[in-house]
Amino acid sequence: MINLTIAVCTYNRSEFLEICLQHLLPQTKGIESLRILIVDNNSNDTTREVVQNLQTEYKTLEYSLCTIQGLSHARNHALSQCDSVWLSFLDDDAYPVDNWLETNIKLINSGSYDAFGGLYLPWYFVGKKDWFLETYETNSSFMPVVEEKQLAPSDPYFSGGNCTFNVSLLKSVGGFSPLLGMNGNSMGYGEEVAAQRALAIKGARLGFSRNLIIYHYVPMHKQTVTWAWRRAYNIGRDFWFIWDKPVTKKNFRFYITKKVKKSYKQLKVSINNVYETNSDYGMKNLFYDLSTWAGVLGLIIGASERYSRDKKQAVE
Repeated sequence: MINLTIAVCTYNRSEFLEICLQHLLPQTKGIESLRILIVDNNSNDTTREVVQNLQTEYKTLEYSLCTIQGLSHARNHALSQCDSVWLSFLDDDAYPVDNWLETNIKLINSGSYDAFGGLYLPWYFVGKKDWFLETYETNSSFMPVVEEKQLAPSDPYFSGGNCTFNVSLLKSVGGFSPLLGMNGNSMGYGEEVAAQRALAIKGARLGFSRNLIIYHYVPMHKQTVTWAWRRAYNIGRDFWFIWDKPVTKKNFRFYITKKVKKSYKQLKVSINNVYETNSDYGMKNLFYDLSTWAGVLGLIIGASERYSRDKKQAVE
């Protein structure tokens, strides 16, 4: 039986997929019970050709087409095709460091976790704007500072672009919600958070390691205030579905108030940073960080969408 499947779900990123595989595949040489699965989510570029060209050298590399659009569907497709004990996910626009697979296998063999994730660090493939802070596109600043640990209920969840799950447990919670996550060019978030939450409720042991590292592509359009506000809005909108919260008056008041207080706190910190001497923090950083207010609006809109959906399901 195959012990580990590494899935890369991809959509129209053949250039980055090739870079990802050039870093990953050499790590697989000499390792048995391993499978690399590329899930093509309706790409119309050279994704299939990239995989076929590499298959001549790497026999563990497989290609599978998922015709239902959306990252959650692609993840679930990988899960359905998986006959291994463990399933890892790597983003198609990221590349793993040289010891990524070795570290991944060590974490699996430790027996300490039922699912775990690692660090993602920024990869400025086409350039970096001067004002853009390194902390904007990494989870290093908000994940636990220790090298490795079992996540506590108060800890953030790990990223879906660099993670590993026990297959039977992931299947037991239904995999990933098709209501969440990226869909083609449409922005969406949280499918991996919802899955981790479901696992945690079942008592699964979730882990995090700073030694499991990938570098994730940060395109120029993501280095903008507009992107930050769009992302914050969509995360706020999806909150009610990610965390499966019913929209009661109590919940609405509680989460809106909590988000507003957090946004006011960020406003004070950002203003202080602007006027701090010898600081590289400028007005663009101020408006980037104030994207938390877009999250407030997203929460309100998302509450309306969740309420309407629940009301419709109750009638049906």
